Amino acid sequence: LEKIVIPQSVTEFGRDPFHRCDSITIYCQAQSMPASWASDWNESRHPVVFGYLCDDDHTHSVVITPPTCTQYGYTTHTCTDCGYEYVDKYTTPVDHSYAGDNCTICGCTHEKYFIFSYNINTFSYSIALSDPANAPNHIVIPAVYNGLPVDTITYRGFAECTAEQIILPDSIACLHDQAFYNCKNLTSLVLPDAIEQLRESVFAGCSSLTTLNIPASLTEIGDNAFWGCSSLKSLDFPAGLQSIGSQALRDCASLERLTVAQDNAIYHSQGNCIIETGTKTLIQGTKDSKIPTDGSVTTIGSNAFHFCPGLKEITLPKD
Repeated sequence: LEKIVIPQSVTEFGRDPFHRCDSITIYCQAQSMPASWASDWNESRHPVVFGYLCDDDHTHSVVITPPTCTQYGYTTHTCTDCGYEYVDKYTTPVDHSYAGDNCTICGCTHEKYFIFSYNINTFSYSIALSDPANAPNHIVIPAVYNGLPVDTITYRGFAECTAEQIILPDSIACLHDQAFYNCKNLTSLVLPDAIEQLRESVFAGCSSLTTLNIPASLTEIGDNAFWGCSSLKSLDFPAGLQSIGSQALRDCASLERLTVAQDNAIYHSQGNCIIETGTKTLIQGTKDSKIPTDGSVTTIGSNAFHFCPGLKEITLPKD
């Protein structure tokens, strides 16, 4: 053994582990000897090089990423000693292979159902349905079009759509106003982690929507965002949520549970109520709400319990 590379991740060394390896040189990625190493780790006095980055004599592992319908394939070479990496051997995307409405390779819905608009400022595409009333029952939105990301659903882009299921790619970062307005058959939706805003009336009228995840990235909910989502049973809001618009949850008759992450600076939840902490205003309740009696609520906001037909009893605090 003539050479050994000690990666940065090694935090401890016992006594003289390379004893009697007479020809060895020790190459360490650390810039100097970590304090956690034993003082006699190199008792045999082998040559040591700190701050080693392979001197361009890399030993690579190779990972081949095949092309998809919309993205290039490539080969990634990563040095097993220092982590240096480069990519080469690009291969062109393969064409979609449609069987019916969806591609058999990537699963995306046929491009004929969509309208793509180029965003010159972001080098990306917005997407809308070409004919919402005659869309497929199951829609998978592509993440890439013409080699660029699809990151936006346009104003009313999927409004009045008849589909029961819509799959959003992780590339989607913006849902414009009324993006899914009155999609009466839509039953569930998974929002990508990049979503920061749910704009005005984005899901208004989605009367069959029963489940919707709220990503941790969300900071703003617009006016009427969930108005008329009469089948929605629960919503869990993240710590970063800063604004809930007017009548955002109006006419959500089936709501049973509302929660806000404990470290949210603007809102908190208690007894299935959303409360604006600073003003002590209960801004939204459910048919199962119990108004806190600990003084955290002094004001009931407008439309806080609008259209809660399952609400049988509510007790107001004395103060």
